[in-house]
Amino acid sequence: MWSETNTTITTTLTTMPNRTLYLRLLTVIILPFSLTFTLPLHAQKRKTVKKNVTQKEAKPEIDYSEWTDNPICRVMVADSVVVDVKDIWKSLPLPPYMGKLSHEKTTGRVIYENEFGDQRMFSDLDAGGTSAIYRQTLLANKWSEPERITIKGEQFDYCNPFPMPDGQTLYFAARDSSDHDGKCLSLYTTTYDSETQSYLQPQRLPMPFSSSDDDLYYIDNESDTITWLVTTRRQLSGKACIYTMRMNKPWEYYDAETTVPEKLKSLGMLNSIAETWTTEASRNAVTEKAKSLVSKSPTQARAFRFVISDNKVYTSYDQFTSEEGKRLFADYQDMLKKAEATERQAEEYRQLYHNSYGETRERLAPTITDCETRLAELRTSISAIANEIRKAEGRQ
Repeated sequence: MWSETNTTITTTLTTMPNRTLYLRLLTVIILPFSLTFTLPLHAQKRKTVKKNVTQKEAKPEIDYSEWTDNPICRVMVADSVVVDVKDIWKSLPLPPYMGKLSHEKTTGRVIYENEFGDQRMFSDLDAGGTSAIYRQTLLANKWSEPERITIKGEQFDYCNPFPMPDGQTLYFAARDSSDHDGKCLSLYTTTYDSETQSYLQPQRLPMPFSSSDDDLYYIDNESDTITWLVTTRRQLSGKACIYTMRMNKPWEYYDAETTVPEKLKSLGMLNSIAETWTTEASRNAVTEKAKSLVSKSPTQARAFRFVISDNKVYTSYDQFTSEEGKRLFADYQDMLKKAEATERQAEEYRQLYHNSYGETRERLAPTITDCETRLAELRTSISAIANEIRKAEGRQ
């Protein structure tokens, strides 16, 4: 074909009357060949660039799966025991200072009661058939009428409440339509706001505390790193497993970028407790620590150091010289306890926020703001009441 074209050009050169017509003819012959080679190349280049941009926007560098797109908390499970669900209340190895669970035969309710025996909390059905959480106070050796607690945000079907001794943090199980279509119980946490006398928006606990089965209790020993998880995952009907584990504070999470998805899945489901161990010795240390907590005294005095003036510091209640000072100091310590609990909870929310994305972050953001606002208010009140204490003691 090319030889025929070449002959045509040569013939044209010898017969064409002028150079201008020749150049026009040459353009007509060569231009189609140029387009044949250049147009597809440019089109292919544009197509490749578009394809690369589309892939980058639609798919992140990390191939997130069910087990890498949710944060998984780092834990060390020291021990596990299987019990009947109906016997959980008497099978949990709780330290006395964390209160206790009891079973009320007349109603079938499992009741939480604090270490002093004057506050209790339980879940029960309301008039509409929804499970809600109620509390009672012991007054003159008689329990007050059950008072339904208020929790901000969407309505849950609440059960299994377990408040922390700090009086601020509450863990509970709930059945909500957004969790596995309401087919199982998930664990949540919330913080009390004394200004509104209600609890903040609940936040679902991360894996491995949440699963596709009923997760019944999460109990955090606030003064230590020992935690208990009660769940029905991989258990026969009517059975539950109680895990005793160690938690770092603030919470730490496995890195989804450096941990293979298969291992993340196993850790998130707690398939093997041995997989969570660093060493056998560390696992044994956690077991012994958990056992020692059970034998601790229900009430333990907390040492304190309160500055009255440049040359006077109180380290015991006996040093207070005024009744007003003693009363105010009790309020001061209560506020300190609330501030510590709120700060700890806020830090846990921040860690969860940092290791989450999307809707989880959207839910956490206002709760973190509420905690920080409440913490600032508590610190202002603590400073004010400290000055009142110094004034009361200075008048003596």
